[in-house]
Amino acid sequence: MLPAEQASVSIMDRSYLYGEGLFETLRCYDGQIPFLQNHLKRLEWASVFMNLDYPSDVDFAAIFLELSQKNQLPNARLKIVLSRRQTGIEKGEPTFERNLVLFCEPLFSRPMPQAYKLKTMKMFANDSQPIVAMKTTNYLVKILAQMAARDAGGDDGILLNAKGNVTETTSGNIFWIDPAGKLYTVMMGEGFLGGTTRELVIAALAEKNLKCHEAAVTPQELSHMREVFVTNAIMGIKPVIEVDGRQISGREIGPVTQLVSEIWQKKLESLLKEDA
Repeated sequence: MLPAEQASVSIMDRSYLYGEGLFETLRCYDGQIPFLQNHLKRLEWASVFMNLDYPSDVDFAAIFLELSQKNQLPNARLKIVLSRRQTGIEKGEPTFERNLVLFCEPLFSRPMPQAYKLKTMKMFANDSQPIVAMKTTNYLVKILAQMAARDAGGDDGILLNAKGNVTETTSGNIFWIDPAGKLYTVMMGEGFLGGTTRELVIAALAEKNLKCHEAAVTPQELSHMREVFVTNAIMGIKPVIEVDGRQISGREIGPVTQLVSEIWQKKLESLLKEDA
C-alpha cells in the first residue's frame, strides 16, 4: 500500500503497451461498498474472456475499506485495474504475471453539472461486440467522444452503432420515457457496456412491479422523448435536460425520473442498513 506518487507499473505491462487490461469503477458510501460483488462478477467474466488471471485470492472489500480509511474518504471513488506484464523475454521464454492495482480517490474530480446535457457523437462507432461489453483499459473511443461532446457544449456524448441507433453515453447507460409514459432502456445486442447500476435499477423497479422495456432508439427519437436519464456507478441516476440542443422535460426532472430516483435511493439505503 503506497502513496499514488510512489506507485508504478512496469513498461512491459500489456495494458500500457496494448490496452490489454480491465478495470472497474465503483463507489464507497459512508464506508460501505454495497455493489462490490456485482462489479467483481463482471470483472471475472471479462477476465475469463481475455485469458487474464482473475484475482480470486484477493479480499477486495478489506483492502478498499482500509484504503478508504487511510485516505479519510468514507465516500470515495474506488477503482480496480487488472492487467498482466510480460517477463522472461531476455531468455526467449516469455511468461505473464498478473498486475493488480486498487486505489481510491475523491468522489468527483470536477463538480457535477446540475443540468445534464447530451450530444450525439456520430463519428464514433460503438458496436464492436463483444469487446464493447467489457470495461477494458483501451478507452480511447469514449475519451475522445467525451472530449468532443464537452467541446460542443455538452456534458457527455451519446455513442451510436453502425445502424445509427443509440447505444450508451461515454460514461453510462441511457433510459427514456416515451410519449405514452412507458420506461425504456437500450435493448441488448445494440452494442453497449451493460452497467451494474443499469442492472440494479431494473431489478429494483421489478420489485415494485414496474416494467422497464427494451428497444432500439435513434438520437432524433431520443431528443423527442418526455424524459431521459443516465445511470452509472458513480452518479447513480442523472436526469438529462437536453439532447442535441432540444429541451427534455422542460429542463426539469420529470415525474417518472423522480419516481425511479426515489425507488433507487430507498433500495440503496436498505442495502446499506443490511450491511451496517
